[in-house]
Amino acid sequence: MNRMKNKLMKVTLVLSSAALLSTGSLLNSTPAFASNTTLQSQSSEAKTDSVVLTTQATNNKPTPTKSSKHQNVIANMKKLASKAKSAYELIAYMDKHIHKVKPEQATEMLLILEKYYKNHVEQVIGQLNEIIANPKLHAQLKKLGRNLNEFDKIKDKSFKKWLLLQQKGKLKLNYDGALYFYHVDYGAIQNAYRSAFNKDTAFYLQYTALSNKELYYIYDDNKKPLYETLMKRAHVIDQYIQKTPKSRHLKELKDLHHGYLWQFFNRNWDDVTEKKTGKLHPKMKKTYAKLIEKYGETRSGSILVKYVDLIEQHKDAILDSDGKILPYMNKFWDEDYSKLYKETFK
Repeated sequence: MNRMKNKLMKVTLVLSSAALLSTGSLLNSTPAFASNTTLQSQSSEAKTDSVVLTTQATNNKPTPTKSSKHQNVIANMKKLASKAKSAYELIAYMDKHIHKVKPEQATEMLLILEKYYKNHVEQVIGQLNEIIANPKLHAQLKKLGRNLNEFDKIKDKSFKKWLLLQQKGKLKLNYDGALYFYHVDYGAIQNAYRSAFNKDTAFYLQYTALSNKELYYIYDDNKKPLYETLMKRAHVIDQYIQKTPKSRHLKELKDLHHGYLWQFFNRNWDDVTEKKTGKLHPKMKKTYAKLIEKYGETRSGSILVKYVDLIEQHKDAILDSDGKILPYMNKFWDEDYSKLYKETFK
């Protein structure tokens, strides 16, 4: 049983997770400045009069268009990201500009931020580990308990300032029971900038923020999402993927879908089996039946249909008399699930 638990817990949760993006092509443009031109004076002499054409100079530079200003915002943010020492530098820049640009440029800004986070989050975790190697500072962090992102109990001013800086950079501190770590606070990003984005990015942010809460249950048993919730999320995301194949966030949405569906099947193995009989738990069987009735015709639900059919073929038996996973179930998780997922969601 422990072997199966360990196997199932190897899944990597989606982070906007956590799952961070590479930026697409960034459009760079600078206003084209007209070269100075001077119309030379022309004169025609006559005995009675002379006409001198007025010298005209066209030294005026063209006024930058709104579009070029927006592109400069993107180019400048890219430069800032190449040298920024903290995520807050990019967040402060976004606060100033993101609501002034078009939705397409707002998405570009988010992509630049996410690319920056990709390496930066690991660096911040490394810095945190160095800081709390000091037993006194580790003790102060431990006193926060569940209120990890409320720093009133941090007495060391320098440490408190550092923690607040990461928070301003839209990073969230978390604890897995053994280690402290950071992940991107997509809920905070969504709250700050949602009105700046188009529908595609708004959808992506909504479900990435939800996954931060719902797929992090592994670190807090009190936050376990319902099976109905996990299947519903997987279905909605898959529907969106099918309807929006050119989404700027397609890869990340596919990762989110996989994360939700995997957690649906592996949220808690103890829920699935009845200890006394080693068979599929009656409550779980009812849950599966209700969800098949609602989602059985969908792509996400079709995997559950095949999974339940497989269990029924073995008369609902999952564990042998010694409490070990039966071979057919091991084969399903070692080989069949991955193949089935790839075939279903090509």
